[in-house]
Amino acid sequence: VSDAGITGVNLEEKAFAIWDIELCFSIADLVGLRSLKLSGCYKITDYSFERCFNFKELKEISLARLLQITDSGIERLALGCPSLEIVDFSECRTISDRCIEIITKCEPRLTTLKLQNCSLITDKAIKYIVENCRVLRVLNIRGCIKISSYAESKLSAVKSLRHLHGTTPEVI
Repeated sequence: VSDAGITGVNLEEKAFAIWDIELCFSIADLVGLRSLKLSGCYKITDYSFERCFNFKELKEISLARLLQITDSGIERLALGCPSLEIVDFSECRTISDRCIEIITKCEPRLTTLKLQNCSLITDKAIKYIVENCRVLRVLNIRGCIKISSYAESKLSAVKSLRHLHGTTPEVI
């Protein structure tokens, strides 16, 4: 908190019981929000993204371990938050290749993408990353068991990529 307002919110472990409707009434008023960490808030669903995620200045979002978000929620998030640079979907078992397509197409400033242990992610997601991510510097795909080493090797085409935490040792 500063004179400029709230620029980040870090919900502690005790905030796991956040409900979508409560979230909408409180979070929608955070104009100028730049960083939001909702990791482990298990009760958050697409409803939150569809109703109240319109943060033009949001640069970083962590949605690790959210279990009820889908393609439609991610699409609304991407459209409502066009300035995202850092996105963490680690351990989100519902994140699909379609989600990665949406995020990589809608977020041209994406520098960090964390997909650790996202079990639905396949080689198709790598294709979207290679096609759409021009400034990506950090990618974590460790534990994405459906990504082949062949697809992972294609990441060398992302010239900006500096840190790859991959499924196979040191591809880049």
